[in-house]
Amino acid sequence: MVEAIDWPTLQEWMQIATSVWIELAGASSVANELQHGHVKLWIWGLVVLFTPVLRVIEHPSPCPPPAAWLAYSGAAPLPSSLPRSGFNAAARSSGKLYFGTATNNYQLNDTAYVAILDDRAMFGQLTPAKAMNWNYTEPERGVFTSGQGDQIVALARQGGKLMRGHDCVWYNGVPAWVANTTWTAPELAEVVQEHCFNIVRRWEGQM
Repeated sequence: MVEAIDWPTLQEWMQIATSVWIELAGASSVANELQHGHVKLWIWGLVVLFTPVLRVIEHPSPCPPPAAWLAYSGAAPLPSSLPRSGFNAAARSSGKLYFGTATNNYQLNDTAYVAILDDRAMFGQLTPAKAMNWNYTEPERGVFTSGQGDQIVALARQGGKLMRGHDCVWYNGVPAWVANTTWTAPELAEVVQEHCFNIVRRWEGQM
């Protein structure tokens, strides 16, 4: 059985991680690290990785078995009639959960590319390469946009694929209004937490 961590627990971890990071590095240093991807970014990345946050109750392995994961995610099982060729089919035949890929929205205009992307024998999971990055989802403070991310979520659902999101905070996707502002520690903590909560809630239950 897989149980989702509730929001208060996630919020507590986010507050602790943000506070510790900013206290250790200083607000101006953290803003610089967000922009340039320095080493301490892993502290925040451990907490805000935008994938389903799960606690495994009955299974001691790092992740639940394929059947349980597929049931939780809502992805369709690979049909037995599907030809046993392609990366995802080979991975599933070997007992793996899936073989997936990342995609950009502009690539979806290429019909030959999309035909391969849609082939569930090739790929059983999708991740947006950039569409869920901070500079795409909150280009101005408090202005949240989800159109490009929604497009990839819809594509995954239509193709019966697993969907995984992107990190809420990624060094190569920090908007200019964050990187170019001098923040105090409390101000930066509020900005990061506000962004993460809004983005995770936007796609809650869809991954």
